[in-house]
Amino acid sequence: MAESSRSKPRPTPATDRRKAPRRKKLVKVLLSLSPEAAFPAWLVDRSMVGVSLSVGQMLAPGTLLRIRAARNEEQWVRTQVKSCRREGGEWIVGCRFVGTPSYAVLLQFG
Repeated sequence: MAESSRSKPRPTPATDRRKAPRRKKLVKVLLSLSPEAAFPAWLVDRSMVGVSLSVGQMLAPGTLLRIRAARNEEQWVRTQVKSCRREGGEWIVGCRFVGTPSYAVLLQFG
C-alpha cells in the first residue's frame, strides 16, 4: 500500500509555560547584593512570581539580591537569580521572588 501524499501538519510554536502572565514595564530600580551597596538597573518586566532585569554586570544563577523601585526608599524585595544572558551591552537577569510579595509591593514595579 502506498504512503499518503498528504503532508504532515507543522508543529505549532511552543506555548508560554509561565505560571503567571508577565507585565512589561520599564522601571528604574536599585539592586543590592549586600546592605551596604546598591547599584542601578532597569526592570524590564514582572509577574506575580518574579522579575526580569537589565543590568550592567553578570549575576550568577543562585545569587540572592534585593530590589526596589528607585523612587521608593523603603520597600526592598528579596529575589534569587534564576538565569542570566548577555544581550547587547547589557545582561538580562531573570529573578524569582523569595516568598510572595504583597500586591501593594508589586505595584512599585508597575
